[in-house]
Amino acid sequence: MDLIYFKVLSGEEVISKGKKVNGGWYVEDPAMLVHMKDYKIGLANWLPYTKISEGTTIPDSAIIFAVDVAEDMAIYYTKWVNPDVETNEAPTTESSETLI
Repeated sequence: MDLIYFKVLSGEEVISKGKKVNGGWYVEDPAMLVHMKDYKIGLANWLPYTKISEGTTIPDSAIIFAVDVAEDMAIYYTKWVNPDVETNEAPTTESSETLI
């Protein structure tokens, strides 16, 4: 799966492992971007009281756009999802820029 940044109709910004499927995007381990003071960005569980990390489909009708994640954010996300794994490399992704 590619690492994708989603802007959804609710205004949330979500980074997730994802792949395009019929009618939407299948995602696993989604994280919501949290804007903090001093122009810093953090990650938080998206829909934390659910089993969404196991996977779900976001319908195309709920997505404003979906684009590949920048390498530095991919590294940050990878460390956030797998805190016990040491990495300074982003996961390999295929180009999947999509505007809806």
